[in-house]
Amino acid sequence: MQDIEVRLRAALRRKDAPAGLASRIIAQAEGRRRWSLAHWVAVAAAVALMASLAWQYQSERERRLQAEDSARQLELALRMVAERLTKAERQVRAPETRVIRLQADGQQENMQ
Repeated sequence: MQDIEVRLRAALRRKDAPAGLASRIIAQAEGRRRWSLAHWVAVAAAVALMASLAWQYQSERERRLQAEDSARQLELALRMVAERLTKAERQVRAPETRVIRLQADGQQENMQ
């Protein structure tokens, strides 16, 4: 058990940083802060692509909604036509009683 403690203390003992470590870290961090023109072009291209995709999605959504609305209007119109045709068919097929009266001058008058 003491061997583990000795190794642990040795591993956790404070050590001095290598010479120049701080300046290397600062230089590396400053280099990362500066974006080159290529980075800005890539960001602009990504933004333009996202805007284009959003516009395309919105256009497709509007087209789909308009098509659905047109389909509903067509369905309503077809129902109205079907109702009128059914009513006209009933009138045509209904037994009809006609009264024919003869007028004094010899012409017929149809009454329904």
